[in-house]
Amino acid sequence: MSNLPATTPIADLVRWAKMRWRIEHDYRELKHGLGLDHFEGRTWRGWHHHVTLVTAARAFLTLRRLGPPRRRPDPLPGPRHAPRPAEVLDRHLYHLRSNPANQQK
Repeated sequence: MSNLPATTPIADLVRWAKMRWRIEHDYRELKHGLGLDHFEGRTWRGWHHHVTLVTAARAFLTLRRLGPPRRRPDPLPGPRHAPRPAEVLDRHLYHLRSNPANQQK
């Protein structure tokens, strides 16, 4: 049963029926996952503020889900290979080495 015209294709009817499921799923996620039902205030302004923040959180999560995958920044910039122990010692103990100019004398 529908109030759509009799000439509406079956594919459109199925799409509209599935859209209802998607709306119910989103509402359930807003309620349970993002706290839409946690508001305990008494003012219209407070309720409006709460609903606005929950809607903004939902929009953010949707954009993150649909956006391109992000590469995590490298926490340790530098060479990708592990340095050899001699390189580590040279880097940290360079001040203990004698001056090569003094050795030639």
